[in-house]
Amino acid sequence: MLNKFIILFGLIIALFANLCLGKTPTFWGLRDVGTGYYLDYPMCVSYDGSVVGGGSTSANIWQNGFIKNLGLGSGSHARGISANGSVVVGDSGSQAFRYENGVTAVLGVLPGGTFSVALDVSSDGNIIVGSSSSSSGLQAFRWENNIMTGLGYLPGFTKESRANAVSSDGTIVVGYSKSAGGEKRAFRWENGVMTDIGCLSGGGYNVVANAISADGLVIVGQSDSNSGLQAFRWKDGVMVGLGFPPGCTSSEAYGVSYDGSIVVGGYYRQNWQSFIWDERHGLRGLEYVLAMDYGVSVGAGNLEMATAISDDGTTIVGTGDVPNGDYAVWIAVINPCSAEMTEDLNNDCTVNFKDFAIFSSHWLESSN
Repeated sequence: MLNKFIILFGLIIALFANLCLGKTPTFWGLRDVGTGYYLDYPMCVSYDGSVVGGGSTSANIWQNGFIKNLGLGSGSHARGISANGSVVVGDSGSQAFRYENGVTAVLGVLPGGTFSVALDVSSDGNIIVGSSSSSSGLQAFRWENNIMTGLGYLPGFTKESRANAVSSDGTIVVGYSKSAGGEKRAFRWENGVMTDIGCLSGGGYNVVANAISADGLVIVGQSDSNSGLQAFRWKDGVMVGLGFPPGCTSSEAYGVSYDGSIVVGGYYRQNWQSFIWDERHGLRGLEYVLAMDYGVSVGAGNLEMATAISDDGTTIVGTGDVPNGDYAVWIAVINPCSAEMTEDLNNDCTVNFKDFAIFSSHWLESSN
């Protein structure tokens, strides 16, 4: 009975406080409020979603409604960002870079190499991963304390390797290794050891790890399978396919929240469409979720691909048609339910009289 009184007290407090958990859901084109220009292709987002990095023509960041060009010239890309948004990594020309407080540092290349690209960075901005040409071919690297170290290849997959993402503390790296025959296998690297994480049933030719949760426990990407190319979520040594809606032929996962509980990406049905996945609901179209769960409409637009999600799970960025019909990029803010808020009985992220009604209807059902 004590638990019921605790929940009842929380409900009463929440009702009078009109408690709403987290951020206010919204959606808009990811553009500069002053110039109206859009951010180039978004590839990374800070922990709380306040800073977004991208670039297809030049490296830029979006912050507080304004776009800042990093001054790295045409063809540069911002591909990774630290937790607080202060460190940006990517490539400019033929070199990987690290940008902080207006200062750009070139990371160099592996021995025998001529070009490199940085793809992700640890939360504190001090460990960077990516790929570099080398005397043995294109190779995944890990950069720390001004030293770039090649991570090697999976056995039999020595044509090339690429490090796509790194855990928050920089200790775990994921990506893929490729064979001379074109096969790709996803790897997990830790303490100098590169391990094949497997594939979905019927797959094994095209498996890529695109992102890792900040805590290092969950890996997402895509794998070929009996039902086609399919987004996956890997945890505790087990890879699970996330599927795709009826009539679709493929799906790919590109972003994951801090604890791995939310995954984003895209599925293909005549064109690419963004998805969001969580354990409670499975894989759903992001436009549907915005409309049905949060009352947010994207208008006549089509959200083609969700490319990244903030660690806190509230901010998703991607590409597609925004409401005014321009082909551009977008940002969506959602409000994932807090597992610790026991008063939110219907899991709609708001504590209101609906929750009180549910609670009242079950008052005498048990002693708990």
